[in-house]
Order: sequence, then structure tokens, then C-alpha cells
Amino acid sequence: MSLRDKTLLIILVTMLVMTIALYSVVRAVILHEVHRHEHREQLEEVRAALNVWKNLVDSLGVTTRDWAYWDDTWSFMETRDPLYVAATLGTESLANIDVDFILFLAGRSGFHQGIGSFFHGSF
Repeated sequence: MSLRDKTLLIILVTMLVMTIALYSVVRAVILHEVHRHEHREQLEEVRAALNVWKNLVDSLGVTTRDWAYWDDTWSFMETRDPLYVAATLGTESLANIDVDFILFLAGRSGFHQGIGSFFHGSF
């Protein structure tokens, strides 16, 4: 093998080793950054979903308190008057407050009544 061939072989092997080393370093850095970016995006999506959930729960809490203080609702809990259900708890009423059903719970005695499309009417 001539000196020229040896020099060319050394240059090619050196370039190959340097290319592999550079590729490995760049791949590791870029892969790490991609994973970090994806993790950050996932955290943001989870936070957004939690905020939506919290807003829904807060809104439902306001609606629940509003209905709980109505005199008609208190009267219904005591008398179980079916006219209250017919007049107040129609499908349109539930749609207006953006709920599918309402459960009436009577303190320690437990479940009182459920009304809505979830129950296919009232039970």
C-alpha cells in the first residue's frame, strides 16, 4: 500500500469516526430536547384539562347552591309533589343549566329522587 493510499484511508476512517461521533452527540441532544418539549406540552394539556374540569365543578356548585335555596325545592323535598317535577324539572330546564340529571338527596336518609334523561324521566 502506497503512502497516498494509507493517507487516504486514514482520512476516510477519521471522517467516518468523526461523523458517527457528531451524529451520536447531535442525536442525543436533539432527542433530549424533543422529550423535554413533549413533556412540557403534556403538562400544559393536563393543566388545561384540569382547569376545564374545575370550571365545570365550580359552575355545578353554583347551580346546586342556587337550586338548594329555592323555597319550591325545599317544599318538594318535604312533600314530594309531582307538580314541582312537571313544572320545574322538564328537559328544557335541565338543558338551560347544562345538566343531564338532578339527584335530590335528603340528608341522612339518603337518596330522595333522580330526574333527567340519564334516568329516562323520573324515578
